[in-house]
Amino acid sequence: MSNFVVYIAILTAAAIPFFEATFAVPLGILGGTNLLLTLLAGVIGNFLTIVVVVILSEKVRNWFIRDKESKRNRRAAGIWKKFGFYGFILLGPILLSSHVTAIAAVSFGAPKMKTIVYVTASIIIWTVILAVLAYIGMDLLGLEDVQLLKKYLN
Repeated sequence: MSNFVVYIAILTAAAIPFFEATFAVPLGILGGTNLLLTLLAGVIGNFLTIVVVVILSEKVRNWFIRDKESKRNRRAAGIWKKFGFYGFILLGPILLSSHVTAIAAVSFGAPKMKTIVYVTASIIIWTVILAVLAYIGMDLLGLEDVQLLKKYLN
């Protein structure tokens, strides 16, 4: 049962804006969790909140663009203009956060379903890359025995 709680915690952490799967999953890997289960929990948690944010995008968009001159909005608009939809979606989860990326994409006119699909794909790409780097990094640094979550995973 304690394994279940750890993966629910990873799923929950991945759902938190600015924490997200790109941070929660590598942290779980460094803690000693199973790579595939951690990836799955993290991506599902992040995906669920992206869907909610996009569905509620009208209300969230009004909050997001209340100050069009904010640093966050200028940064998002600059990335959108420079890289277009696909570049914005690919870079967004790392440079802005996946939630801000989804809100901004919809507010810039991207279709909701297309935004959900491509932001989710971007989350998966970045989360897998960062999880594998964390996994390899543990091996290279000899940290495989330092599993912070070991007592919860048995």
